[in-house]
Amino acid sequence: GFTLVEVLVATMVISIVMVLASDLFLLSLKNQDASEQNLRLESEARQFLTRMVETAREGAIDYSFYSSSPDAEPYFLAFRTLSGTQTVFWFYTSTTETNLYICADYPIDQTCPKTVDPETSTEWAQMNAESVSFAMGRFIVSPDTAPYLSSSTLSDESPVATVVMQLMIQETDAVSPFIQTTMTPRIYVR
Repeated sequence: GFTLVEVLVATMVISIVMVLASDLFLLSLKNQDASEQNLRLESEARQFLTRMVETAREGAIDYSFYSSSPDAEPYFLAFRTLSGTQTVFWFYTSTTETNLYICADYPIDQTCPKTVDPETSTEWAQMNAESVSFAMGRFIVSPDTAPYLSSSTLSDESPVATVVMQLMIQETDAVSPFIQTTMTPRIYVR
């Protein structure tokens, strides 16, 4: 037989062990959910980047889209295909969030509008789902001027575009690590 004190001590020890085990189990479930969400966000980011890389392969950086230089407008990335159609990507920041928009296959004699609100414009389509938003997004185009068109900057340097973004993790208001890729268009406009 056991005394009443021994039974109470054993019950208390078992209770403490059970509480600790349940806390560890809940923590592991929470970490698993966070990992799944990060994987989903990374998958979304890969889809955006894939679309941008495919567009870069089919066209050249459209330097004529930029008012002065690509550095002055780091939220736009413009391409023009050999057939003349234009595709532009835009990290647009409204009052509450940043989203990625696309103006695709715009006619040869026109330019995607950049002074409109893409949330209401028919020319622009939001690429990211409502559940995904960006903490930041920007494009870096190098060189800053078209290397084959400007007589003052003639060079054999091929234009490249770099995309840098961070996704928002909705439930926690945390941000993903920086996601970055650099692409080189296959077509050079001379």
